[in-house]
Amino acid sequence: EKMTLTLGKSGGSYASIHLLKSGTGCEFKGTETVITTKIHECGTIPSHNDTHVIYKNKITAIANKKDHDNGITRGDKEVPFECAYERTGKTGIVYWETTGETVVESVNGEGTFVFHLDLFEKAEFAKKVDKFPVELTLEDDLFVQVSVESADPDLTLGLVHLKA
Repeated sequence: EKMTLTLGKSGGSYASIHLLKSGTGCEFKGTETVITTKIHECGTIPSHNDTHVIYKNKITAIANKKDHDNGITRGDKEVPFECAYERTGKTGIVYWETTGETVVESVNGEGTFVFHLDLFEKAEFAKKVDKFPVELTLEDDLFVQVSVESADPDLTLGLVHLKA
């Protein structure tokens, strides 16, 4: 679950580069051309709309640290970027977007979600079914629990269709 931005050579050289939140893993040498961050670190802001879960951050490239510290930002660059996953469908469908600047050559992302589907004998969800195949007769109850493992605490999973 990370985002990698490749900056073009026309982006220039800077005193330093940082993401929304500074700190270890969020600050880079001014000559770096590849910036990588996890989608839940460095101030990345998660949001969602009706169709996508969206992760946004921003690169700030500082031309001169002394000037920047004195409020002079001439020569500094800010490049907002985002990645988005469709809320429904296959998780492999991803799009990336950078806005405002043309110094970014490419944006790539990768990560994993672990989905669990557990079966239980009773509505208390205390005892998992552990023998397969499960044999049921018409109108027998079977209790299903789904979950997803992710570094995003707000990521949820819902069943749309479940057929037996």
